[in-house]
Amino acid sequence: EGEQKAKVTADPWIIVSDGKKANLFVGKRHTVVLETGRATSRIESIDVGVSLEIIPRIVNDGEIELTLSPKISHFVGERSGLFSVKRSDLSTTIYVKDGQTIMISGITVKEESDSYQGIPILGQIPLLRYLFGGKTKSGGERELMIFITTEIL
Repeated sequence: EGEQKAKVTADPWIIVSDGKKANLFVGKRHTVVLETGRATSRIESIDVGVSLEIIPRIVNDGEIELTLSPKISHFVGERSGLFSVKRSDLSTTIYVKDGQTIMISGITVKEESDSYQGIPILGQIPLLRYLFGGKTKSGGERELMIFITTEIL
């Protein structure tokens, strides 16, 4: 029987004006070198993590319309100097009462990776690599859950 645990990775808060858009990002900015042609390259930044765009609007006494757009992105691999980033987007509009906490879920990230470990030099020889090394597959699944508590100031 396996044990599953939940992990809180961030606890940010933000104040947003009525009808205005706010953006929140939790993650990392990676700098990569992209080859653009013969002997030329450029440096580019790629944000990887969770971002949330939120637009609150007070509609009735104590009721708030929330337009939410969470996005999650992560690296899925690199081949020949090209990086692959997978994105999952969700968008919804909900109505909540002042002080109410809501939960958004449904964005699942599946990760799979292959790795090879072997003895240096012997692991690079085509027929011997299977005798002196091994390939390992690993993977997992994570579900993003976002909790939002509204408060009219």
